[in-house]
Amino acid sequence: MVATAMSEELLQPAAQDDPKVGMVLQDRYRIVRKIGEGGMGAVYEGEHVLIKRRVAIKCLHSQFATNPEIVARFHREALAATSIGHQNIIEVTDMGRFDDGSVFMVLEFLLGRDWSDDIDNHGAQPLQKTLHILDQVCDALAAAHAKGIIHRDLKPENIFLIERGSDPDFVKVLDFGISKFKDSAGGGKGMTQTGTTLGTPYYMAPEQAQGKKDIDNRADIYSLGVILFQALTGQYPFDDESYPMLVLKICTEPPPPLRMYRPDLPEELELLIAKLLAKNPNERFADCASLKAALQQFRAIQDTPEVAADAPSTANMQSSLLTGAAQSQGDVPAQSGIRPPATAAHESAPEVPIAPPSSKVPLIIAAVVVLLALGGVGIAAATGAFSSPEPQAPILPPMPVATGEQETAPVAEEEEEPLGEERVWVRIDTEPSDAELFLDGDRIANPFQARMPAQREPRRIEARKEGYVTQIQDLSLRWEQNLTIRLEEGSGTDDRREQRTTRRRRRSRSGGGTAAMSGSTEPAAMTESSMSSGTTTSGSSEPTMAEPAATMTEATMESSMSTMMNGLLDINI
Repeated sequence: MVATAMSEELLQPAAQDDPKVGMVLQDRYRIVRKIGEGGMGAVYEGEHVLIKRRVAIKCLHSQFATNPEIVARFHREALAATSIGHQNIIEVTDMGRFDDGSVFMVLEFLLGRDWSDDIDNHGAQPLQKTLHILDQVCDALAAAHAKGIIHRDLKPENIFLIERGSDPDFVKVLDFGISKFKDSAGGGKGMTQTGTTLGTPYYMAPEQAQGKKDIDNRADIYSLGVILFQALTGQYPFDDESYPMLVLKICTEPPPPLRMYRPDLPEELELLIAKLLAKNPNERFADCASLKAALQQFRAIQDTPEVAADAPSTANMQSSLLTGAAQSQGDVPAQSGIRPPATAAHESAPEVPIAPPSSKVPLIIAAVVVLLALGGVGIAAATGAFSSPEPQAPILPPMPVATGEQETAPVAEEEEEPLGEERVWVRIDTEPSDAELFLDGDRIANPFQARMPAQREPRRIEARKEGYVTQIQDLSLRWEQNLTIRLEEGSGTDDRREQRTTRRRRRSRSGGGTAAMSGSTEPAAMTESSMSSGTTTSGSSEPTMAEPAATMTEATMESSMSTMMNGLLDINI
């Protein structure tokens, strides 16, 4: 059990030779002991000297005590908690200053643990416990939102669980330090300027991650969706070790299906979480009362949480924006947010040795190559990173020239190894969400999700909606798929399926090995469109892109990389 009133992670019990221990503040509060400390401050157990009531005393570290913005947030936390006045929000009873001028806050003393402890120690949480906790958080947030206060930093660490009466999981919401107040005219009174992000990245709504100024209570509702997914699966819905890539996923990728991880839970709950995690705030629940009502249908479910053993880690899911161009090179499907198995890589791919760089230029070039390999060709072209006055034509690889000695005799087509009984999880939806979906000509549900038999040949997926361009593309069933088809307004059909040529297998007379030869002997021209999308109109599966005409210096290369990354993150939701 941990006694605390701070939201910062408590690192270690502090040594009791702390000079603050034993102090009496404002002739009322005696500091008894330090409970622990975090990056911004420390929390102490205290006692009201007259009524002998235990309290928690929170203060800032000395290096932050004179920082105006941090002190303002400290005051904001106290003001938010006291102005809401709800049983599920920690109570702040007083504020004051030490003799050196640094501020402190007096809060109710809590004995318990934060919810993240339960998730870290026990993994996926039972649904009934999760709903019981979220009901109380919804009540606390509804009271805050009614006062025009948006929390902006909801996470399991800020949901503190104590024992009250017969309830072992009574909730206290902590840390309104970066909360945002809205005045009666609807304007926001925040601590940041447009373009600045505050909060914990995993739980930030897309509009918050982009630093937008006009966020509202639906940013908190998005955070509840992240918390619900995490509590039920033990994973974040979006995860990456790189902050820019994490923001990119939050802003562009659909959430992974809940039932990929918890097939024991109903589909309706999965759809509810998808609604909470919608990119567009207008598609989420309008308020916490609506969310709490929608969760009631699941309260009777008795479950023993067990995450599917074959469920992929969300940290291994790649952004579909970066895998788009790789589809035409053979292995990574453009629509997939999930990495294919490592064995799917071409064994014949050459390894390029890289010498230790003497400057930053080779490192930057290597980074560009990686981005290009992952599909950055189209993104780089879109952002103008490699623009030049006159684009050069691509350099196609030379066609092999057959000689008399190399002449081979055709043999019968050889079947590939079957994929056996393997099944892959597939989820498909559309933007806009009311489009019609067709799989091999048969209409299917939207969203569609199922475990389907793995196969090498792609299937045909089509999305239609009146007033929008019909889109047709391949659906690869060689690995897990999480596909969102985004339609554009207009008419006609956009067929994005990979063009294939007839292939025959020939066996070498001398070596006995097999080689695949294209049925076409003339190379086809690569169009500007195929260059940007990463696909070709010829039988060649390994197109070579031309070098940029101008030589890039270290400075221009760094600028191009910055432009590319800015282009990735500058996304309008």
